[in-house]
Amino acid sequence: MLLKNLKLSICLLALSAVVFVSCNDDDPIQENPPVVTNGAYILHSGLDGLNNSSLSYYDFAAKSLSSKVYRAVNGKDLGDTGNSMIVYGSKMYITVSKSAKILVTDKTGKLFRAIESENAGQLQKPRSLVAYEGKVYVTYYDGYIARIDTASLQVEKQVKVGRCPEEVVVANKKLYVANSGGLDYDKPIGYDKTVSVIDINNFSVLKTLTVALNPTKLQVDSQGDVYVVANDYSLNAALQRIDAKTDAVTKIDGFDAPFHIAIHNDKMYIIESKYDEFWNPTYSFSVYDAKNEKL
Repeated sequence: MLLKNLKLSICLLALSAVVFVSCNDDDPIQENPPVVTNGAYILHSGLDGLNNSSLSYYDFAAKSLSSKVYRAVNGKDLGDTGNSMIVYGSKMYITVSKSAKILVTDKTGKLFRAIESENAGQLQKPRSLVAYEGKVYVTYYDGYIARIDTASLQVEKQVKVGRCPEEVVVANKKLYVANSGGLDYDKPIGYDKTVSVIDINNFSVLKTLTVALNPTKLQVDSQGDVYVVANDYSLNAALQRIDAKTDAVTKIDGFDAPFHIAIHNDKMYIIESKYDEFWNPTYSFSVYDAKNEKL
């Protein structure tokens, strides 16, 4: 699984960077703190176990890339296996999974606090983030989702969900958590195939939905429908929709190997990836009209 995740992560990072930046070999690369104006941060996960995650900043107007921003500002590296980041209010939140930390910085990357939490005497490994009404929610790979207060920067409460939760989104005043079971891929129990639905007001599980194997990616359209990518690296990969009103799960036909999705203005951009026996990828790209539900 580590080999699978490593190769998929490298591909996803490369594809995601294309969305944010448009640079070439002539664009200047700096290793100094950036002047943050109008641009994009890029989180580099690094290689598992090498403690080499990093943060870059791309300035749209200057067409310049500032690399290793976190090190330049703080005098030290991010840590091991950066996984997710969001900007919310005046702060950035960065999960560094294997280092078991959530780094909270200002918009220049200057560290405010590193949030750590434990369960049963073990440090928890954070995965994905979402923010809503003054709170930040984070999934932990030991099967929990936590609520963080953005004023005190403290974990207020945790709720148990499914195995190895990945992405989390907010829709219809509820949290939807993709439970992948990714660490159990080679065990008899296998991948998880559920999405936990959580009441955001009392922060408790309302229901558990059954989806395809190994759900990881979630997105929401303007109508509150939640889209789920589930891919167990076989012919069972699926793109599914959770209805905003009923939470009913349906499959969207026409996608054989969905891997990553992003929604902007009700257009869902879909990357499909197929691999041969040597793990060489072949990619295809589609645009789906989420509002009118057609390719």
